[in-house]
Amino acid sequence: MTMQDTVRAGENVLAHIVAIVVGLLMMVGGIGMGVTIMLLPVALPLGLIGLGIFIWGVTRDNARRRKQGGE
Repeated sequence: MTMQDTVRAGENVLAHIVAIVVGLLMMVGGIGMGVTIMLLPVALPLGLIGLGIFIWGVTRDNARRRKQGGE
């Protein structure tokens, strides 16, 4: 494993951690806005986008690894 591979792996882990945190914050913000009925049209898309980002952050990037021949 070269230094470039180590840096890429670190960047990938950091990107997933940031996605998890941002997704959680967006979902909590969506829930908070959803409590008030006036902000419900904004809260639903925000919460769903946050859920999508969170799921991307939790899952591994298997498609890229399959293309590269890993795992």
